[in-house]
Amino acid sequence: MSYLLSNGRITNNQLDYIKDMIFFNMKILKDEVPFFDGGSEELIPDIVKGNISEHVSRVISKILERVNLQFPELKISLDLIILDYSCITVQLTIDGSKVSYDIKRRN
Repeated sequence: MSYLLSNGRITNNQLDYIKDMIFFNMKILKDEVPFFDGGSEELIPDIVKGNISEHVSRVISKILERVNLQFPELKISLDLIILDYSCITVQLTIDGSKVSYDIKRRN
């Protein structure tokens, strides 16, 4: 089966597609893309927000739940979240493969 990646390329590798789908959902806000039922809340909504770690964890968990609905056979786990003033690093394990995402703050 072929999958369309967010950069316009096509892949036959399901894991590459899933990694791209997770990244795309982290970067795109809900309702930012018309007719797309995905996206998430902004990961770093405000630098002075008190419980930003809990917020990021909740947003990422929602994304992973949506991905698991499409691919229930996959085992995806959130391993680590590293917070910085301008960037969040999210580390996941997807079917035994370690994946790391760096998400920069929008503003």
